[in-house]
Amino acid sequence: MSGEGVNEQDGAVTRRTLPRIFGAELRQMMYGFGDVAKPLPATIELMEEMLIEYLSALISKSVEIAQSRRRDRPNISDVKFVIRKDRRRMQRVRYLLDMKAEIERVTNIKTMSSSFEDAAGMVDDGTGPPV
Repeated sequence: MSGEGVNEQDGAVTRRTLPRIFGAELRQMMYGFGDVAKPLPATIELMEEMLIEYLSALISKSVEIAQSRRRDRPNISDVKFVIRKDRRRMQRVRYLLDMKAEIERVTNIKTMSSSFEDAAGMVDDGTGPPV
């Protein structure tokens, strides 16, 4: 998806209007990487267009891989296959997946811990002596 289309009447190239959904996040990321606090709207639009094009290509390739593996929808293994030659992105995906697993593990431990406390009557409801 390039964001461009061809006008059938005169053959002129026109831009399709895509919803702008990443503007605030891009502005913050750009500032975090050393840009000004309020970049020009044209800069944000260009960055968002580039991001959408990249994500569209990544998703399209992932869907193709999933279909070649006889699945209807792509999963994380398809995305990893598409980016396998880009060492930096692959490391980032692995890191994020590891962090997701760690967060789920800790959340599960907290949930189990609080349910054990509830079952044992160890929840401080403020009516008894301080623990």
